[in-house]
Amino acid sequence: MKRKISRNVATSVRWLSNDSNMFIETSEDLYIRAFDTRKKPFKPAVEFKVDTNFATTMDICSEDRYIVTGHRGFDGAGCAVKLWDLRKVMAITASDNVTSEQLTEFEYTGHKFTPESVRFVKSLDTSSNSGSGVNIISASKDATLQAIGSDGQSRSTERNSDGFACMDVLAKCPFGANNNNVDQSRIVVAADIKQRLMVYLYDESTSILRHHPLNYD
Repeated sequence: MKRKISRNVATSVRWLSNDSNMFIETSEDLYIRAFDTRKKPFKPAVEFKVDTNFATTMDICSEDRYIVTGHRGFDGAGCAVKLWDLRKVMAITASDNVTSEQLTEFEYTGHKFTPESVRFVKSLDTSSNSGSGVNIISASKDATLQAIGSDGQSRSTERNSDGFACMDVLAKCPFGANNNNVDQSRIVVAADIKQRLMVYLYDESTSILRHHPLNYD
């Protein structure tokens, strides 16, 4: 099956964890769309406009409750990280006149340039009253790696000499963020624009990112 968007390109696609027939797509035409492969003809089950800056990257939390998107921006304008309530998104009907502000849980505006990758991570930190049990890690062209709480506030920041091009969160760390807390640490791998690969550790118990010296040039 094939579906063309109105213009430009699709920037990210992710399947829902708990429904193998559903996936979410973002594109340069400023829309987020949810597709159900069982529907005929093949067209979006839900679509809505994200605002004036298109989403360059997206992730879905493992419980399929939230979507996070990173948005194209420059010099501190438009380069946001947004958390969306997937339940609100899937409840949209064709007759609804909803705005992006009605669907977002928060908009983080701490980056100065485009977030190139956003990923959900688990949080065991009880210092905030966020309630969702997830945090977000974002890697930006502004050379920062941010751990963002589900209340929209930065938990920790790691800085690089050059902007990040991509990032992903990998398996549990075998040695822990401080050579302990093994079961509460995740490996975060990020590549910058000079094709250098950096390794970071995210501690789920404190929501803190730490640089690890295991890097590759």
